[in-house]
Amino acid sequence: MKYLYDTNIFIYYLADDIAVNSWFTEQFLLLNQVLFSPIIRIELLSFSGLSKAEEECIEDLLSQFTVVPL
Repeated sequence: MKYLYDTNIFIYYLADDIAVNSWFTEQFLLLNQVLFSPIIRIELLSFSGLSKAEEECIEDLLSQFTVVPL
C-alpha cells in the first residue's frame, strides 16, 4: 500500500512521539511505500534555529522515502 505522509507525522516522529512510531517501523516500511511531496522538505527545514545536525537528521529521514512531484 502507498501512504502519503504530511509534515506533522515527520515532526511527531522526530520529537519521539510514540503515537506515530508504528508508522516508521521496519516491518511497516517493508510492506508499504511512503511518499511525500517536496513541500514537506521545505516545511521541515524552514524551522528557525535548526542546527546542522538537525538538518542532517531531517535529510537522512526523508532520504528513506519517495518524493512525489507536485
